[in-house]
Amino acid sequence: MTDPTTPQSVAEDAERTSVPSAETAAPATPPVESPVADGAVPAEGFAELPPSELELAAPSEPLAVEPVLDAQIEVTPTEVPPAEVAPSEVAPAEVTAEPTTPAESHDDNGVLAYQNGDIVPGTVTAVRPDGLDLDLDAGRTAVVPVAELVAGTSPAVGDSVEGTVIRRQGTGRYVVSPKRAARSRAWIRIVAAQESGDVQSGVVTETVKGGVIVDLGMRAFLPESLIDVRRAGKPADLIGQTVQVIVIEATKNSDRPGERIVVSRKPLMEKVRAEERATLIQTISPGDRRRGRVSALVPFGAFVDLGGVEGLVHVSELAHRQVGTPDEVVKVGDEIDVVVLEVNPERKKISLSRKRALPDPWAAFQQAHQVGDLVFGSITGLAAFGAFVKLEGEELEGLVHISELSKFRVEDPSEVVAVGEGVWVKILEITPEKRRLSLSLRRALD
Repeated sequence: MTDPTTPQSVAEDAERTSVPSAETAAPATPPVESPVADGAVPAEGFAELPPSELELAAPSEPLAVEPVLDAQIEVTPTEVPPAEVAPSEVAPAEVTAEPTTPAESHDDNGVLAYQNGDIVPGTVTAVRPDGLDLDLDAGRTAVVPVAELVAGTSPAVGDSVEGTVIRRQGTGRYVVSPKRAARSRAWIRIVAAQESGDVQSGVVTETVKGGVIVDLGMRAFLPESLIDVRRAGKPADLIGQTVQVIVIEATKNSDRPGERIVVSRKPLMEKVRAEERATLIQTISPGDRRRGRVSALVPFGAFVDLGGVEGLVHVSELAHRQVGTPDEVVKVGDEIDVVVLEVNPERKKISLSRKRALPDPWAAFQQAHQVGDLVFGSITGLAAFGAFVKLEGEELEGLVHISELSKFRVEDPSEVVAVGEGVWVKILEITPEKRRLSLSLRRALD
């Protein structure tokens, strides 16, 4: 019988048990103390060791070689990579996490395609009746339908044109719209202007209910109440004019497509009027003759805009004759000549006279008429002492004393005449220096 402790017996046992099954190897495994197991040396290598080394490595127990077989089983995964980490299976996982751009998102030359809504620059290569041909970057081309051109523009060959991508045709050419690009740029600018308060310039294109439309690259509504500090003519007068405005509202409509843009000119006009008023107050002097526009009527007179500064024409200074209410002589919007009577810089008030800017009717009347002439006029007012008569074609009034109304005794002028009634009267006296004209009704009847 072979001694189990000899090198030969160890080798034979190793040969018989070189490929043991898991069931036979596992129960026979004693506590691992062998230096072979610690060094993880394969069984084949152990069998080829020199006898002297085998004697040193062999344990006293016959089955001490079995831990070597266990070590062989443990290192097997490092020799054969597991299927779950094969490169061919990892690659699809990476593609799923970061999908590549679909082929239809690239142009024919491999360049990433433009998307609908992108704003792209191009150069006009041809002008046709139905639109433009554009050369884009990277050899790409585009067409511009004539309906998508910015109103009032006529690009020529070689001009740079910016457009919003509408779609890509089957041929690979793009359809772009300069009009939509301009609108997008305008919206960005308008929203920024609302936040910053920057002044915007635009042309008034039309009137609408309650105001006008200003073209800022997009339609903006300018309410009539925000056109100026005060009413300055009709809104329609602004059509075609370039105005400066500030944006007070720029929002997307929630109930329908489009945007709501509201602008105001009033704050800017307040600054302009203040500057004009300050300048005029310093330069105007009593006796100056000015032309202005009637801006408002009040019971005691009329306000006249002299170009940034308003002055008051008292009712007594509206005409050489007696005036009951200002609207008998002027109306809002009338352009009239006035003479400056007084300037008060501290109170910023100016007193004006219309009648002193008119020719002196008394001198002209005195040259054309004399005492005893019959003249026609209309009753403009009644007083306890008589009736006032405005002579036809003249800017002056005369007084018919109550004693000259009739041959009979009169207690009240209304017993004889009424306001608005036309009458013939005889001139009794002309006194230009006192602005007085005496008339008689009863003597005109003789």
